[in-house]
Amino acid sequence: MKKELEVLRRIEALPEPRHLFILPDWVDSATLDRLIQGGCLTCFHQQRDEKGDLHLVMGLQLTAKGERLAHPRVDWTRLVLRGALAGASLTVMSLAILYWG
Repeated sequence: MKKELEVLRRIEALPEPRHLFILPDWVDSATLDRLIQGGCLTCFHQQRDEKGDLHLVMGLQLTAKGERLAHPRVDWTRLVLRGALAGASLTVMSLAILYWG
């Protein structure tokens, strides 16, 4: 997953239009194919060899799913709620120990 995240960020940093006429060292055919099949990337044209490996990809674009994967947002509401619940449960446990202890 970390490798796919890095590939998405590098593709996003490429100048428009994003063409890979020769796959660079930082991306392999299988990872790129997984990202396209998984809906993280789209492309206008792709060329494969007789084994089905990608060799040329033109017009790469990150989809909304790819954007979310490349730049995850922190859900602050959920994080604050969890912290408040943890604090409340700690307080209840402390009072229970003081009462029964």
